[in-house]
Amino acid sequence: MGRLALIPIAVVVGGCGSDSSSPPDATPDDAAPVIDAAAMSDADPNLTPQQACALRYGDAPGFELCAANPTACTFFARPRGGTCVDVCENFGGLCINSHDGVCDTSDPELLSCQSTASEQVCICSLL
Repeated sequence: MGRLALIPIAVVVGGCGSDSSSPPDATPDDAAPVIDAAAMSDADPNLTPQQACALRYGDAPGFELCAANPTACTFFARPRGGTCVDVCENFGGLCINSHDGVCDTSDPELLSCQSTASEQVCICSLL
């Protein structure tokens, strides 16, 4: 019998109704997904970097995978007023760099991880 690989998921509770533990100005759009970064290291070692990037960052606003390697994911995102630092950290990674433009830019204008551009390409750690 083959080995079964389990991919852990996290459940976010709240965001609806009148939960008194939520700040009064919180909205569902403010809620970031909860990702168990430790569980990511336990993900199936047979995943390609592209699959691992999609698994970790696929729910980022505007996610479109540009490139992937064993240590980093490069993807288009819409940070919604935040930065690539916010996007990467919300999914258990660290921002390595970011650039303006779209995935197929051959000579991108590099930005800092702190850029608040509404559309940018984030380069986030995979490990």
